[in-house]
Amino acid sequence: MRLAECHYNLSSTLVQDIPMKEEANVNSGSSMYGVEILHRAEVHDVLKCRGIYEKLLVRTDSENNKSISRPHSGFSKTLGIKWVTPKTSDTSE
Repeated sequence: MRLAECHYNLSSTLVQDIPMKEEANVNSGSSMYGVEILHRAEVHDVLKCRGIYEKLLVRTDSENNKSISRPHSGFSKTLGIKWVTPKTSDTSE
């Protein structure tokens, strides 16, 4: 995967805490999932210019940070954002 990461100039972003109901457990609450998105690295460059890249970094392959698990994709770094469910608004005016 590292070869594809470098060759195609890709980055990884993890969208965390997405609520989903499973068909087998319709009556129970939602389970939280995370989805890793692979995309062009330029997206992360914009975040670096804005100064928020380091705040969003959730996974890295650096040796001094063993507590952070590696993404399943094998990418060297992953940024993380949390899912926010939009609030419904009453537009019946």
